[in-house]
Amino acid sequence: EKDLVRISEKAFVDASHRGNPRPCTQEDLLALLRDHNRPTVGEAIKIGLIGVLPAIGTYIVLVLGLGLVVGGLAGLAGATGNAAVGALAALIIVLVVVYVSVKVSLSGPIIAIEKVYNPFKILARSWRLTKGNSFRLFLFYLLLIIVYLVVSIVVGLIVAVLMVALGQSAGMMVNALLSGVVGAVAYTVFVAVLAAVHRQLSGSSAAAVSETFE
Repeated sequence: EKDLVRISEKAFVDASHRGNPRPCTQEDLLALLRDHNRPTVGEAIKIGLIGVLPAIGTYIVLVLGLGLVVGGLAGLAGATGNAAVGALAALIIVLVVVYVSVKVSLSGPIIAIEKVYNPFKILARSWRLTKGNSFRLFLFYLLLIIVYLVVSIVVGLIVAVLMVALGQSAGMMVNALLSGVVGAVAYTVFVAVLAAVHRQLSGSSAAAVSETFE
């Protein structure tokens, strides 16, 4: 996992040479990182393409399910006409969305690594894998988000200084370059984290899994 950025760049270049100049998807990277058959970059991209439709289907099922829950809570709160009830409902909605997001966070690895393509089975499998570790995962993901925000702020400060020193045009070019690099690294690291979490939760003992987040 030390060469994650290199892997991502290689996947993109390989796709370009094949006449398919697209950035590699989460499923592509997951296939490279966790497929025990050691697929080539081209094979990983094919696996990613196969997983696109199941990923879209899973997303649609998830959004529809959350929409029903959120819509129901919002409707009940609105029917009361009470501001306090509305605020409580809003808090519950946020908690539900965050909780469900953590529970289904392993959908990508399940599609790319386990090759499960039924949206309902994908969501159910992710829900089972994260059972008993949801709070640890939430804290872990939150830590990653905080680190990303801190890095983004630092990059923003650097760009502001460069804009003063080099001028707005040059500063904007540097900003675009640094933003792209930071975004690519953050995306690749997050995919690697998902692969590692999936490995721990799908193939280790309960004790080892708990130690992963401690």
